[in-house]
Amino acid sequence: MNQGKVALFVPLGNYDLKQQFGTALYLASHTDLRPYFLLLTEADHGIINQLNAADIPFRTIDPVFPNEHGSDRTLSNGGQKQPNFMARSPFKVFSWCRQLWAKNRLAKKLIRNVAPICTIISQERPYFYLPVLKAMNDLKVPVILIPAADSSPVGCAWLRRENYTLMAGLNDDQEPSDTVVGGLFTVALNRLVNRWMPSQVYHSDWGKMLFYPAVQILLLKTMGMLPRSPWCDGTSFTDRIVISGADEEAMFEDFGIKPSELLFYGNHTLDELYETWLDQTDIRNSLINDYGLDRDKKILIVTLPRLWEQLITSEEEQWQSIREILDVLSAQDYNVVVSLHPSIIGDHYNWIEREYPVKICQESLADILVAADIFVASYSSTIRWAVGLGIPVVNVDLWSFNWKIFRNLTGIETVNNIVELDELLRRFTTNANGSNLNDGSRQPGDSNSVIVDGRSKERLLSYIQSLDDSAKSTAAPSRNTERVS
Repeated sequence: MNQGKVALFVPLGNYDLKQQFGTALYLASHTDLRPYFLLLTEADHGIINQLNAADIPFRTIDPVFPNEHGSDRTLSNGGQKQPNFMARSPFKVFSWCRQLWAKNRLAKKLIRNVAPICTIISQERPYFYLPVLKAMNDLKVPVILIPAADSSPVGCAWLRRENYTLMAGLNDDQEPSDTVVGGLFTVALNRLVNRWMPSQVYHSDWGKMLFYPAVQILLLKTMGMLPRSPWCDGTSFTDRIVISGADEEAMFEDFGIKPSELLFYGNHTLDELYETWLDQTDIRNSLINDYGLDRDKKILIVTLPRLWEQLITSEEEQWQSIREILDVLSAQDYNVVVSLHPSIIGDHYNWIEREYPVKICQESLADILVAADIFVASYSSTIRWAVGLGIPVVNVDLWSFNWKIFRNLTGIETVNNIVELDELLRRFTTNANGSNLNDGSRQPGDSNSVIVDGRSKERLLSYIQSLDDSAKSTAAPSRNTERVS
């Protein structure tokens, strides 16, 4: 392959395959750049048939099993589960380090053979990513991060909020470990990291915690693979970060990312959302016809909280919260359409249509959101979609989370109790003053907070081509020059 004509993609399981695959197809169809995929885990193998069908070359680092089809195979013993170092011998720790070095060597060999002009990733924090990213940096291959979903530290902290290994010794109220020796060892290492590497510690609502176990942190530091601050993507191995909103811009700048390293381009998911806006009249009419909605009423789409499924609240508290929310929504003069998260088991929610004058939509939220006059959710990442489409958003926080994950986004108002929710919806119905919500008249692409205009891949392609044209150039387009007027 010719130098400067390959764009290397490194996905992460099903987390971002759709976005990376869509971006790769665009590059292949609009330029002579050739996409090439590096699959790091077995979870990535689900895209192999699609890659073969599109004639996109790839290489795997984790094993491809005999019943799977691959165009190129490199086998190594890799896994995604974080090892429990407290229960492993020093030999096992050494073996883990050896596996990381093996991945690093395999990645360097691949990079030298493929000679990519750049590498496109969705995360840099999973430890099995780190050897590959270090190889990119060592060989001076520009790395472009396109986050596939919310990258805020709040979500990462929530997943770790009850992990003793990551919090021991960092908080005064931490419960002692059942294993005295293991507990003391963990406390000592965590405090060592807290003292000498404070950027590895996050001060969350649940207390101070580490992203990786302390043993991993020390080993990764020794191998030169430790991110400067793993609580935010893009702090160490990434040259440019593609963002789509002012919230992301603020978050990355909080973690020391320079504005010149941020590319305000949008992303593939938002491009697809823009396509629905072009058909918004037909989508709205189909929604009205399919679900028997009143054409004279506004459409309110709501995504219900999944706090029980996410182990945040009890089942009883979740159903009580949902009933309180639906009591208010169904009392308003709206067509109320409920969009359930794809992971929700529908049978658990069938009672909603029997007890409330609402409709449960079978289509995905991305396919119908453009039909909404107002969108109600609870700290959902889809709130950013509505903002980008110019749809007023009510963020329901009955549980006093007070998460700051939508900072600097316009068109959102958060309510902290049922009374506030009822008052806000009534004000919006009459378009009265006193609400920070817009009137729904904005168009995609006009918002300064989330960009939805269908042109993200076009901008990305232009930037990648500039790498080919200028070779060693490190200048990135400023945010202002990339905005669409």
